[in-house]
Amino acid sequence: MPIRLIAMDLDDTVLRDDLTVSKRTLQAINQARAKGVLVTVATGRMPLSCQRFIDVLDIRIPVIMCHGAIIKDMNSGEIIFRKVIDKETASEAIRIMQAEGMHCQIYLQDKVYTNQLNKWSQTWKKLSTVQSEEADLLAVLKQGESAEKIVSIDEESLISHKYQTYQSQFEGKIHFTVSKPNFLEMLDAGVNKGAALAFLAEMHGIKREEVLAIGDSLNDLEMIRYAGIGVAMGNARPELKKEADYVTGTNDQDGAAEAIEKFVLSDE
Repeated sequence: MPIRLIAMDLDDTVLRDDLTVSKRTLQAINQARAKGVLVTVATGRMPLSCQRFIDVLDIRIPVIMCHGAIIKDMNSGEIIFRKVIDKETASEAIRIMQAEGMHCQIYLQDKVYTNQLNKWSQTWKKLSTVQSEEADLLAVLKQGESAEKIVSIDEESLISHKYQTYQSQFEGKIHFTVSKPNFLEMLDAGVNKGAALAFLAEMHGIKREEVLAIGDSLNDLEMIRYAGIGVAMGNARPELKKEADYVTGTNDQDGAAEAIEKFVLSDE
């Protein structure tokens, strides 16, 4: 069955380590689009942080952001889907993490609040090019709506440990995932890239067998499982490679382009 929809992660997948998109990747995307294939991005980034890449890639259909908590048409500005974490649950998670000395950030569409401006908030700013605002996170949640996601950034070993302990602590309430090795990300229990991709495919009348998904990290796991063809990057985590139908080259080897060429553009 021919591919009709391609969903690609950004960081460490479509983007090279220097956060650029190669000519080969752009060419493959444009050639796929010329064949009538829909192309989108599925990223953990918030709208403001991924806009420049959406422009470079010339994405014309709704984009999956915040790991699936937001699906937004970046051309019209229409939010097609948005799901926040239950406010009481989010507050409980923040109280526990702050009591344990964890760095926390909460995301409300294009605003990011952090409990402390420090080296971890600077790490995030360098990657996202968005400035977070220091605030009382519990007060922010109390005054307004809840957040699409909560992020804790720390040393990889600590994040790996907290990923395990928090999952059992908040089972059924929060979906935990990891984007980069030192980024622990929290969403509503029903939110993930796979669910968002299924929503988007159904919206366009596309079967899962007609979907190609490409990613590299744990936050891509559900969409790799959902897609008819799930592709893991050469630089992907072992857990993702194990689940994928195909392992392509690394992000610096144009692995995303290789996958599109093989599964969409090839005459085989």
